[in-house]
Amino acid sequence: MIALLTACGEESSNGPAIKTKRGTSTDDTQGLAPPSASYDYTKASAYFSFDDLITTTGVQRATTNEIDALAHATCLMSEGTAPEALCPELTAGFRDQALNFNKNGALSCGGGSCDAHDLNQCMTVAGSDSLQLSGTTGFSISYWVSFPSLPQGNQVVLSRYTVAGENREYHMGIRYEQCNAAGNTCSGPLRFYFAKSKNGRRDDDTAVPPITGNQHFYFSTKTLTAADIGTAGEPIWMNVIFTFDITTLKAKFYVNGQFDSEHDITEPQVFGGTTAKAMIGCVQLSSSTPDLFLTGKLDDLVVHKDKIFSANEIEALSKRP
Repeated sequence: MIALLTACGEESSNGPAIKTKRGTSTDDTQGLAPPSASYDYTKASAYFSFDDLITTTGVQRATTNEIDALAHATCLMSEGTAPEALCPELTAGFRDQALNFNKNGALSCGGGSCDAHDLNQCMTVAGSDSLQLSGTTGFSISYWVSFPSLPQGNQVVLSRYTVAGENREYHMGIRYEQCNAAGNTCSGPLRFYFAKSKNGRRDDDTAVPPITGNQHFYFSTKTLTAADIGTAGEPIWMNVIFTFDITTLKAKFYVNGQFDSEHDITEPQVFGGTTAKAMIGCVQLSSSTPDLFLTGKLDDLVVHKDKIFSANEIEALSKRP
């Protein structure tokens, strides 16, 4: 269990109290939205506001999961050691603080003196049962993201996915809609996506997504273009919400609070891996190291199991301050 500092500066083994600034009180002037559009963050399965990045040991930092004190996200302060990577940095967010997963910008390893861990950042969520989506009646996920430039490859926002032992559960982020089986040659429009496995394995064949094999992909209609990219001083923030309703067998995307697309769910099962690793800002596609690093800024990540966001909750979660 990670010991974090409370608002009063005292160490708490139970993790920090839930912040009220994003609560549902109608008289809270800092609330997300008026009473007609509210979301109770305290009911979520996991909530990362990304307002802190606290040093917990000599080599490790953590950002708070404000719901589950056993599932804070951690990272390394110095050069990453597989399967970890370097910490992102705190930066001005969409609301309060956010995490910048592009703190090294366009640096490269040059003559091969370093590896991907020197340049890329992501976080690992230990004790990540609150992020396990198997065995639910459905779930909803919301996050805010911005990019310093149009991404040139697939990038992951959230994953619970481990190759070893065929423990692939899910991953989501942005992705080119057409990729080869290895995932290293992609083309076509760049869209938000959610992918999940029904049995922990990836494709049995070489079909490109969307596929009918073990791993199912769902894509937004929204295509990312240069118009969605701001500047370092004035980033363009986008809210992405994905809902997966096993009762109605419908999956839906919402972008910036607006309905984007609906998909039929042909295989509702989400595999529950006993050793699947949850990560923010990357996915562990290989056997030992993370991949598909996020190069943008991330804020207010919410995972809510056994709940499909209502229209009012979607309005609240996507509300601009």
